[in-house]
Amino acid sequence: MTDASRRAGFFVLEAEEYLTELQPYLTVGPGPAGERALRTVRALRGAAVMAGLDSYARATAELERLIRLIQQGTIGWTPDTQAGWRDALAVLRSLVGHAATWEAADDRTALRLASQIEALAGGAPTGTT
Repeated sequence: MTDASRRAGFFVLEAEEYLTELQPYLTVGPGPAGERALRTVRALRGAAVMAGLDSYARATAELERLIRLIQQGTIGWTPDTQAGWRDALAVLRSLVGHAATWEAADDRTALRLASQIEALAGGAPTGTT
C-alpha cells in the first residue's frame, strides 16, 4: 500500500464520518447555533488537504463560507440555500469514493460544486476578499 493510497483511505473514513455529522443540518440549517457544522466542514476541508484533494478542499471552503454567511444573517436559510446544502452534501459524498483513483473529471466536479456554492453565497470565492 502506497502512502497516497493510505492517505486516500484515511480521507474516506474521515469524510464519511464528517458528512454523516452534517446530514441533520439539511432540515434545520446551520443557523446561529451551527458552530458544530462549521467545525465539521472545516475538519472535512482539512482531511481533503491532507489527502491532496485540493479541488475537494476548495468546495468545502465555499461550504464553510456559506455557513458563516448564514450564521451572520447575511443570507437566509431559504429553500434555495437548503437545496444548495443538500446538493453540496450529495456531490461531496459521491466524490469520497473516488479519493483513491482521483482524476481530472473529479476535479471538474468539485470545482463546479465550489462555483455553485459561491454563486449561492453571492460573492467572490473564498480567499479573494
